Amino acid sequence: MENDFSDLGRFDLAISFGSLEVIENIDSYMRGCATLSNEIAFESFVLDSPDQHKTRAWFGEAVSNDQTLHGRVVSPSYGYVERVFSELGYDIERHNDNLDDSSREYGPNRNEKGTRFFWRFHRSDKA
Repeated sequence: MENDFSDLGRFDLAISFGSLEVIENIDSYMRGCATLSNEIAFESFVLDSPDQHKTRAWFGEAVSNDQTLHGRVVSPSYGYVERVFSELGYDIERHNDNLDDSSREYGPNRNEKGTRFFWRFHRSDKA
């Protein structure tokens, strides 16, 4: 997930579930997803903030299968995710109602709130 995967080809739909919460190079990953399809179903636990530039880098636990791949992670806000895909030419539909029972402490200091979001990103061009 943290390596270039643009050589996989083009698909009718790309699906990403829970990826941003375990990787460090989030920008490269999101750009990689954009090379795969004009339709993306995207879900992840992110910082609960509309701030389009907010991220938190932190060290997670690589010993767990649901924390980080390499012990380092960058947690984006939902505003950050939406800005990146908007800059890549996607229309954004955010669907986050009832995906999580509540917001939870999240990030390096455990004093920020995060929640699970689901998006549909759609691009009408044939890029």
